[in-house]
Amino acid sequence: MCISENYGVYGVRKMWHALQRQGIDIGREHTARLMRSAGLSGKGKGGAPVTTRQSKGLDLRPDLVNREFKALAPNRLWVADITYVRTRKGFVYTAFVTDVFFWRIIGWVLLDSMRTSSLVTASTKPGDCVLMKQRV
Repeated sequence: MCISENYGVYGVRKMWHALQRQGIDIGREHTARLMRSAGLSGKGKGGAPVTTRQSKGLDLRPDLVNREFKALAPNRLWVADITYVRTRKGFVYTAFVTDVFFWRIIGWVLLDSMRTSSLVTASTKPGDCVLMKQRV
């Protein structure tokens, strides 16, 4: 009944509520025991996406700013980052570029997958500007 209707993804709490809606008066712990004895369990939400891949060898990319995130004028140093949010349909990624002088976001883009080229979409940098990005 409830199991085939929900494709086997219901955990104890949802199964218990579904049984209550169908008029079956049963306790939550009793529902848990019955599900355990029948070998039923809910499906988890899954893990976090892989956001960083460790390199096999040395990191050959130069640190162009020597970890000094200071700029003397606007548009001299930009930093890029990416973050993600879990939604009902999967993950949504936001790539953004920040001007270090003002510490304000100057460009961003929403994505359905994580690609290094996405940061280029978020920014159009002036000729003498340094764009620093870390392991995207």
